[in-house]
Amino acid sequence: MTDRVILQREFSELMNGLHGSILKYATDRAEHHQCEVYLCVNNKSHCDQILERIFDKRVVNKLKSNQVISVNGRKLSLYSPLTLNKSYLPEAVYLLMFPSPKLLKSVENQASLNPAHEIIVFTESDGHTEATDNWMSEHEVRTLGTGKTA
Repeated sequence: MTDRVILQREFSELMNGLHGSILKYATDRAEHHQCEVYLCVNNKSHCDQILERIFDKRVVNKLKSNQVISVNGRKLSLYSPLTLNKSYLPEAVYLLMFPSPKLLKSVENQASLNPAHEIIVFTESDGHTEATDNWMSEHEVRTLGTGKTA
């Protein structure tokens, strides 16, 4: 069974170092499952701003050119709805960054073909939340905390 989790915060809070934290969480989960991480974005051509909060430009370019990198001992590769729909991927941990309805649908389609260990969504709570709201209502999704008390 696929575990689904979401880290959803106000945009300003997400910009405060949480990109790296969610990647660490994803690689820890991949270590637990002994699999790789599929980092999923809406569009590979327009993902630099998100990825450069985690990686340097050289690594971003590697990912965008379909190279597999190693992060915290786990293989990591970059996918978009276009590349997900053309692939048959083994079980993995999927990390979705600010997903659109199309990206969520593509990942869920992959999970139906070959079960995903976990689907982790990282997105804002103060912007366009309809896609993630619908996804959460369709699936059993656990909310991640950040370790900060409210």
